[in-house]
Parts: sequence; structure tokens; C-alpha cells
Amino acid sequence: MSVSASQITLPMLGWLDHKLLSKMMVEGLQQALVSKNPARYLQNDTELSYAVESRSNAVREVNSTLMWGLLPASCNFVIATIILGVTASPATATIFVATIVVYGVCSKRLIAKHQAAMAEMYAKSLKSFGVLGNGISLWREARVLRQEIYLLARYREDRKIVDDSGIKAYKAARKLYLVQALVLALGLLVMLTLNLMLQPPELQVVVASTVTIAGIAIAMLEPLQNFGFGFSAIAGAVSEFSEAERKIAGEIGVGDRELPVIETHKLLTETVEMPVGLVWLRGKSGAGKTTTMETFLGLRRAGIEAVTTTAYLPQETNLLFANAHENVRFGREISSAQIDSALRCLQLADFATGGHRVDEIIAGDEAAVSGGEARRIVLARTLLSDAQLLLLDEPTTGLDKAARMQVWDMIREYSKTKRVIVVSHDEDAPVMQQDTVINCGI
Repeated sequence: MSVSASQITLPMLGWLDHKLLSKMMVEGLQQALVSKNPARYLQNDTELSYAVESRSNAVREVNSTLMWGLLPASCNFVIATIILGVTASPATATIFVATIVVYGVCSKRLIAKHQAAMAEMYAKSLKSFGVLGNGISLWREARVLRQEIYLLARYREDRKIVDDSGIKAYKAARKLYLVQALVLALGLLVMLTLNLMLQPPELQVVVASTVTIAGIAIAMLEPLQNFGFGFSAIAGAVSEFSEAERKIAGEIGVGDRELPVIETHKLLTETVEMPVGLVWLRGKSGAGKTTTMETFLGLRRAGIEAVTTTAYLPQETNLLFANAHENVRFGREISSAQIDSALRCLQLADFATGGHRVDEIIAGDEAAVSGGEARRIVLARTLLSDAQLLLLDEPTTGLDKAARMQVWDMIREYSKTKRVIVVSHDEDAPVMQQDTVINCGI
């Protein structure tokens, strides 16, 4: 049983291809995680995920084109050029060189137009991906209000914009390929005509010479056309990569817009200097409580240095696709015993060591945790921190009264050794006389 070279090399090349894709995906996530905070705050998570994947696929496309398109075409082109140099007349060789020059000049401008059209199409697709994610996230509202058709119509309208930009890109590609094909066909015609004019009148000699020159010319011009297709594909991939890089870096859809910031200098100064204890931020919705929290963390522009030794519980309950232990640990050096203690204190013993849900994945399509359980797991993540300043935004959201009181007891206990700032609308929140209360928006 024989084994061909392709059967040996294809799995290896496929492995390298996937390794490269994974590497680029990880790098894309890294860039998204360390991008400028104010810009990151304004970015759409769905669009950003699409950008990370597109950036990786663009590199993969370039690698694949080089490996399977340009490299074989280069080898064939070199071999055919050597043969033509040996067998063809100087006039035929001159025509061939002229064809290459004209081909390159015509292709350069058209490739630039194709690249610009591809960049525009990608930018529209990126935005449309955000619209898709937005529509999916509103499935509850659409079902309750019976407005599924409205969301579908809205997305169809957005896709029309993408379709129009796609047609524009494909027209640019068609024009590029047609011009390239015409230049090569014209070059071949001129070479064959010149060969006929220079050959002796004997029929057998003319036929043999014409067939030889035609075969060699086609063998040379075909890889040249593959060069054109390859460079066009690379140009499109480079455009996609560049747009994705800009999106990940926060340069698309953000610009120089100023984020809403309330005056927090006095609050920050007083909080940094205050002794341990609880600070309650109160105010109506829109008064700037969450904005104040995010200013502490440097997530919004502010004319002051953000406090860096902080732990933060946002309003959103965001979980890793992992078990409760990994969600609480979150990559930090925290012992399992500490995590178990926090989970048990929050009535989550089932997720602690020895519990029947200790290995359960608590996020994703198959997750079965309740909103209250998820909230307490995220709270445990925040509380198990060495930071001396804890920022808790609505820590009891989604909890019943008994669970809320238990959480408040834990927070009160932590405030004996740490500075804790809390935003809460909970009527059962235990505000005491020794606590500091700051009314935002007044």
C-alpha cells in the first residue's frame, strides 16, 4: 500500500493551520482585554467577538493562499520561464515580458479598488453582526410583545446594506479578474501571431512550433493568473485584518466621543483617605451611581488617576464557562478551602468541594444555575480579594429576602477590615449610623 506525499503533508499542514488560527484567536482576545478602557466601554461585545474571529481568519486566508496558491504558482512560473528562455525567440520572450509588465500595472490599481471595497464590506458586516446580537438578546421582549417580525424586518434592512457593499466588492473582483484575463489572452495572441510570422512556411514546422509556444506560454501565463488571484485574495484578507485590528483596538465606532463622567474627585479623595467601613451611594436612576463606580476603576475618562487596589461587582452577572470554583478563583492564587468557605457562607454548599454540583459548568446553553445562585457566585469572586477597596453595584439583585440579609451580613463583616462602597436600591439594606451616605446627583 503506497502513501503519497500529499497524504503525509496535508495533516501536518492542517495542524499548523489550526495552531496558527488558535494563536491568532488568543492574541485577539489579549488585545481586546488590554485595549484602552474608555474605548472598550463603548464597544459592542458581539461585534468585538466577530472582529477577533475575522482577524484570525484573515491571517489564515493569507497563509492558505501563500501555501496553496502563490508557492506552487511561483514554482511553475520559474520552470516555464526557463523553458521559454531556452526554446523561444528573443521577440517572443520580449512579448512575454511586456505582458507581465502590463499585467502588473493594470492589476495594481484594480487590486487597490478591490481591497477598498472589501474593507467597506467587512465594516458593514461587522456592524450587522452587532445588530444580529442585539436582536438575539431581545428575544424575551420580542416574544412577550409579539414583535418577532419587527426584529426580523429590522435585521433584513440592515442586511441589505451589507448585501449592497458585498455586490460592490464582487463587482470590483469581477473587473479585476476580467482585465487580468484579457491582458493574458492578448499577450498569448500576440506571441502566437509573432511566432507564425517568424516561422518557415512549411506546415509541419508551423504547427509544431505553434503548439510548442502555445503550451509553454499557457504554462507560464496560468501561474501568472494564479498570482493575480492570490494577491487579490491576500489584499482582501489584509483589509479584513486591518479593520478587525482597528475594531479590537477601539478605533471603530468610538472615535473621540467623550464618555459621561460625573464629578468624582472629592469622593475619590475622601474614599482613599477614609478609614475602613461602608459607604453607600444613593440616588435616583441616572444620577450617576454606576458611573461613579466605573470612574474609580478607570473604565471611563476622568481627570484623575483611578484607584487601582479595588475589587468590583458590576450590575451584570457575568460567568465563565466553567465550574463555580473556577468562576470564583478567576485565575488568582486562591485556595480551594477559601473558595469553599465563601460558597458555604453564601448558601452554595452544593458547589463547594464534596457537593454534588462541584464540577457543574455554570454558564452556557446547558447551565442550570438560577439567577440568585449566579449572583452569589460572582459576589464570592469579588469578596475573595486582597483589595482594600470593594465596589459593589447592586450586590443583592435577584436574591430573595433571606439571601439578601445573609449577603448584607457578609458585606458588613468585610467592611470591618476593608473600605466598601455599595450602590443598592434594596429597601432592606442595613444602613447604620456610623456608615457614610453619599447622595449622587444632588
